[in-house]
Amino acid sequence: MTFCGLVTGEEALPKGLGEGGSWELVMDAQEQRFALPGLQERWVPQGLQGMADGSFLLSSYQSMHRSSPLIPAALRWSSDGPTRLSRLFADGQSQHYPLVYPGQRQDWHAGGVAYVHGQVFIADGHAVYSGPLPEEAGPITLRKAIDNHPFRSSCLSIDDQGRLWVGEFVHRASLRYGLNREKDALGFPQKLTNSQGEDRWAVIAVYTSPEGDLQALISAPERLQGMAIDQDLVWLSLSYGRNNPSQLRAYRNPLIHQQPAKHLAWDGKSVPLYHLDKQLLKQDVPPMSEEIWFDPQSQSLWVVFENAAIKFANGRGPKIPHLTRWQVQAIKDD
Repeated sequence: MTFCGLVTGEEALPKGLGEGGSWELVMDAQEQRFALPGLQERWVPQGLQGMADGSFLLSSYQSMHRSSPLIPAALRWSSDGPTRLSRLFADGQSQHYPLVYPGQRQDWHAGGVAYVHGQVFIADGHAVYSGPLPEEAGPITLRKAIDNHPFRSSCLSIDDQGRLWVGEFVHRASLRYGLNREKDALGFPQKLTNSQGEDRWAVIAVYTSPEGDLQALISAPERLQGMAIDQDLVWLSLSYGRNNPSQLRAYRNPLIHQQPAKHLAWDGKSVPLYHLDKQLLKQDVPPMSEEIWFDPQSQSLWVVFENAAIKFANGRGPKIPHLTRWQVQAIKDD
């Protein structure tokens, strides 16, 4: 597999081999470049979704001092400031949509975004929210599409079957993060071990539709920040902090290629559990990769990096104030 990163000349990325293939930079002046908006206003990019017209949806939160005065409660706030959605265009112009949430302030920052049938979906805390995307820039009023989600979410994706996949960064306060017990308060395992004996510290929940029932649970590597589904492939973006390299990984879709490993109890139901066992690729990329989107027409994987934000100006590694495109030329089983 060959990866091609779309970056500017100042953004020096390390070259090297990953497990499953190699990659190289592309410096084509004719390529479309999507500069992330709002960086000077301390916006921090998070979620990513490609659109049919070639534009992108990008969710972000504003990094501010905790002592900043609050704005009206109707505009949703994270612990660092308000959250918004931007629609990015290749000409550098963008439209901005404040996200209006039901209820009171919540301490989260809308890490995932997806779009289908005119509706925007946001992964946030223990729920998934949705609302119509206006034709012109303006507030998006969200409502709860899925409540009582099993865990605090970090990213989401909608596959070609219309199923909603919602991932978490790490399962609650897991053993690896200092909580010395085997199960969480709901009786759900803190870690899951796959068929190859590898411990998994995060979980992906799959719903029958963006407003449907919980269909399956999939054990996944921790540090999960982004996810994209390409038919029988599951792409992951894994990262933690500005001083650590991120990874892009590709797996065979367990819902297609596996039988359930076992069943787990959740909300009075027996839910099948699968594992991401068949890893096809593991590739280091620059720090702080966030959500990803796979374009099946061009076989490209688009990645947004959180390190673009002013909040991380003094961090190590390259700053990437653009969406990056990684061209997938081939992928084969070993």
